[in-house]
Amino acid sequence: MLKKLGHNVRILEQSVSSVRESQAAGITAGPDAQKFLSEYDHCQATHFLPSAGVKDAFKSEHVPEPPSAVSEGEGKVTFDQGKRVTDLKQQSDESVIVEFDDLIGGGHGEHRADLIIAADGANSTVRRLVFPNSQIKRPYSGYVAWRGTVLEREISEETNRLFGRGNGTIIIPGGYMMVYTIPGANGSIEAGECLLNLVWYQNHAEESLQEILADSQGKRHHHTLPAGKTQPEIWARQQARAVNQKLPLPFLELVQKIKQPFITAVSDTSASQASFLGGKLLLVGDALTLFRPHVGLGTNQGALHALLLKRVLVGEIGLAEWETSVLEYANVSLLRSIAFGAFFQYGWVRYFLSELPYRYALVGQWVRSWWNGC
Repeated sequence: MLKKLGHNVRILEQSVSSVRESQAAGITAGPDAQKFLSEYDHCQATHFLPSAGVKDAFKSEHVPEPPSAVSEGEGKVTFDQGKRVTDLKQQSDESVIVEFDDLIGGGHGEHRADLIIAADGANSTVRRLVFPNSQIKRPYSGYVAWRGTVLEREISEETNRLFGRGNGTIIIPGGYMMVYTIPGANGSIEAGECLLNLVWYQNHAEESLQEILADSQGKRHHHTLPAGKTQPEIWARQQARAVNQKLPLPFLELVQKIKQPFITAVSDTSASQASFLGGKLLLVGDALTLFRPHVGLGTNQGALHALLLKRVLVGEIGLAEWETSVLEYANVSLLRSIAFGAFFQYGWVRYFLSELPYRYALVGQWVRSWWNGC
């Protein structure tokens, strides 16, 4: 979006690789995400929906001939990996200097910018800089997401026929399971190459995380244990739980055939402010608010932030209206995700208690929208 408007963009990416490893989780494309892709996706390759590789000029098996990275009137983008942000300093000319460590070449560096967009995720370094002393908490929800994938060609005909590239949900004691189909390696949607993704939300006491999130080398991870690092005995115990709960055979088959699960202790977090340094620094996406995963709104939130920011940059709305809108969306969506999880994990009473604040926030959003004539 910024590039298309003629702005030069430099992306400071902490990862030392330009390739992001797949988490095989799938992404829900909500209305704002679809709107964003319809306007800015120049590849138009299909991943079940008319959405796919954005205009980043990277080649892949799915997009072997990407469009030109630069068009007339557009800005330039520099993707600078291996840069870990350490500090921000506002200058007298209203620009901001970003200081960073160079994880590839060593040493330190800095970059001057007119606008900083902090899209560095739920564990945002930038958010910690503007909210020091742990003002933003990320509490454990009380349940864990066990995830894993199995290739279509590796499962039985009966299970393939049941899910049929659709999805399935089952409520079980202490949680629920979801199964849905996602593209395979390099975005493949060929028969047999897609993946069935299973997500199993299961209640676990917080003290059990010390064992669940410890990898095969004994290192305790904070929130997520990547695929391939789970202790075999921990996953075997979870598979045995599935057998003991007498799951329907298609769900049980997937649990038994998952070889490399990855585990997330479900949590949420939210910042009370999105704009800093006189509007020169913006928190966006999960860096602003992390929803619980049940509602699949994380990608949509990021797209909404980008679409609203475009309206700021072209003069349609002010920055204050941008901030009000993104904080309101964040609050309503977070409460919705908490209520959704409460229903499946804890039952009607917890759901009802969680639904009340969500409905109250939803009504408030509608009233403000009506009052402002939107």
